[in-house]
Amino acid sequence: MKVPDLPPDVKFRTLTPTDEEIEFSFEAKKQALGLHIRLKWGWDEKFQREVHDQRLREKPFCQIELNGRPIGTLSLQRLPEFIRFGEFYLIDSFRGLGIGSRILAHCLKLADDKNLPVERQPLCPRATTILAGFQAAEVGVLFGFSG
Repeated sequence: MKVPDLPPDVKFRTLTPTDEEIEFSFEAKKQALGLHIRLKWGWDEKFQREVHDQRLREKPFCQIELNGRPIGTLSLQRLPEFIRFGEFYLIDSFRGLGIGSRILAHCLKLADDKNLPVERQPLCPRATTILAGFQAAEVGVLFGFSG
């Protein structure tokens, strides 16, 4: 799914499989989830790279850019019955500034405009939940974002 830009400053560009963009997307994931993974299971760099590469092959990803600078990645897919909100990572220096909330609200509005529910694709597929009939702010709270 081509994610429209979020004026005035956020653009979504299809991630291309260059070494530089793959490394950036892995680093964004590592910054966002690395500590949690290390604490729960320990960090195995080789395994994490393999999983990341597999996910990049399985579903579409966008590089998120703020004023032309890459700040994170997003996987958003339109399927016949819903829009799947997949992996979404911002690098450390851009978390806690409200950018993630803006991006989430933007993605939810895209689904609302198409009259489709949103499925959050968690890291553990067994925990998938359909989020239908929620306002963006309500879902933002469920996803751990604040205004």
